[in-house]
Amino acid sequence: MKQSKNLFALLLAVVVFMGSCIEPNKDIKYNKYTKTDTDAFKFLKTTYEQALFQQYATKNYDLGTQSQKISQTYQALAEEIIKVATENNVLLPSFSANHFDENIEVSANPVLVNDTLSTIENSVSKEVSSETAAHKVIHSQEEIVHQFEIASRNTNLSIRHFGNEKLAELEELLEQSKSSIK
Repeated sequence: MKQSKNLFALLLAVVVFMGSCIEPNKDIKYNKYTKTDTDAFKFLKTTYEQALFQQYATKNYDLGTQSQKISQTYQALAEEIIKVATENNVLLPSFSANHFDENIEVSANPVLVNDTLSTIENSVSKEVSSETAAHKVIHSQEEIVHQFEIASRNTNLSIRHFGNEKLAELEELLEQSKSSIK
């Protein structure tokens, strides 16, 4: 009786061990692993979000003559990022319509103030918001360029080639944006 239990336990251990060695891609298939490392994963998610922000900024902020070029470049970039992410099994986040909107009203009942005071406050806030909008657009483009610099040294070849391919174009656009937006 004892010998049959030991034999059964040994047989069970062999079956479990052999079953785990049969399919080498089992973890990727069942655990939803991506083909990228942490840097590439962060690169794809960050640049995708920033590319969407650039498109949002060209629609909602006054960026001058550079708006059209920024919009076209980052729309094409977002589409290419989606392709690269799909090739590498990375799911990109979806954002709500008001994800980038900072002017969402929190209170349902607005407080009325003196007309002259509200006029002064509105003109000051418009000046500050347009200045900060330009800074946000430039900062976002700098973040994208930084992410592409990191990606150009990535161990994943598709990410590395994509980073090297787009880096010069994005650096040039950043310099043009710095000179024309400010």
